[in-house]
Amino acid sequence: MAEVVKASDPSRCHWPALLRRWVVTPEAAGLWVFHELVIGASPYVSFSNGPSAAEYGLPWLRWDVGFYAQIARIGYPASRPYVAAYFPGVPAYLWIAHYPVVALLGMQVVVLALIVQVGRLASAWGLTGWRVALAQALVALSPAAVFYSTAYPEAWMALGLCGMLLAMQSQRPWAAAGWAAVAGVMDPLGLVMGLGAGVWASVGAARRDWAAFRAGIAWGLGSVAALALVSGTLAVEIRRPFGFIGAQRAWGAHWLVPGVQIWQSLRNPLGLAAGARMAGLASLLVIIPGAFLVLRRIRGTSIWSAAVAGIAVACLLVPLAFYTPRG
Repeated sequence: MAEVVKASDPSRCHWPALLRRWVVTPEAAGLWVFHELVIGASPYVSFSNGPSAAEYGLPWLRWDVGFYAQIARIGYPASRPYVAAYFPGVPAYLWIAHYPVVALLGMQVVVLALIVQVGRLASAWGLTGWRVALAQALVALSPAAVFYSTAYPEAWMALGLCGMLLAMQSQRPWAAAGWAAVAGVMDPLGLVMGLGAGVWASVGAARRDWAAFRAGIAWGLGSVAALALVSGTLAVEIRRPFGFIGAQRAWGAHWLVPGVQIWQSLRNPLGLAAGARMAGLASLLVIIPGAFLVLRRIRGTSIWSAAVAGIAVACLLVPLAFYTPRG
């Protein structure tokens, strides 16, 4: 954390003490402002599927926000079991915020916190100076940036991932459990990130390092608690505690053997869905070498590296194995 502050040296530009305390460097603040300006233009771009925007009359409250808002208002409707695909974390946030504009403003704070956390994590990996700012820029200006700013689970999951890794690096497994719980109640992918705890505990047990084993178990309890909360909510609401499994089949989405989508796309490269899949899978050419370079940087703390590798492999398998016919 100190390296991030030192790299940007905010004291030389009379940076406010409160922002220095929370590691909001000038680079992080500038990227956040630029992010907001770019996303602020999104309401003026025509979308074919934006009923939520019309409902609320507010910018970038679109797409599945309508489902989350409906759950926040009336709970999970038993007549529509497929809504179990939407975890209760975001509806709970919308219920607490109550007013759409408050929820929207709150998400911008979450985005700023995410940019800061990414900077701290990059610094923990040994990056300094402009490389930290570049890591933050990749989040603030990513193609998925609009989903970070609206009432979606993505920003919460990324924040939880950074939080749990930073907590484990500083040997605070119960703090990691808290962050794992935050990620887990937001989306199934948040539960997948909990596999890092399993890797940590497994490596600890294999080495007979029982302190590390207990730390991994403590971290993993956060994901267990999240799963219990999600399942309990669904059991009460629709009497299907694990209704989220296979729920997305309602709109044709399902799981395949990893890599099958690449073969399907190569067989029919001119189809729209195939082209969209290939464009998405092409990002793996960046992600995989990038993950390798990250793991090289943190190889000194091997159990931490193994946990990060477990999370990375699990998250890479999701786009390789998840199929949606809508491209």
